[in-house]
Amino acid sequence: MTRWFVRTLTGISVSYMAGRTTCTVQVLPLEAVTSQKSHLALCVDDEVVGLQVRRILLERAGYRVLTAADGEAGLSVFEREQIEVVVLDFSMPGMDGGEVATRMRQTKPQVPILLLSAHVGLPAEITSLVDLYMTKGEGPEVLLTKVGSLLQSVKVS
Repeated sequence: MTRWFVRTLTGISVSYMAGRTTCTVQVLPLEAVTSQKSHLALCVDDEVVGLQVRRILLERAGYRVLTAADGEAGLSVFEREQIEVVVLDFSMPGMDGGEVATRMRQTKPQVPILLLSAHVGLPAEITSLVDLYMTKGEGPEVLLTKVGSLLQSVKVS
């Protein structure tokens, strides 16, 4: 007899036994599905599509995600929530990522910041404000790896 069990981040579990006509579907509380408290990430980007893609990517990887469409909104969320990691776009109208990172460091210097840019080779005075920097073209796997390494380094320190 084949038997399988699936748990998803949406809190739905399904069990099935081959050779039987019965299938059980059970809705579980999210806490029962996740083995540990997920980290709270903040994504800040003025490009709505990119912002939503990163939100979905991080949520599927098990993170809780808040989003902000500009620097001011990002700072507001950052100040009132217990953010554990920030994914911040560099090029935004009004307040760029460098300015946002500077103000975040003044408020909560221990929170790691990953700066994203479409431009290769940002100046050192910008990249020195953040923990890690990557270009948007590096892909989702790199983003997840870098976010994970930032959170790991916070745990170790």
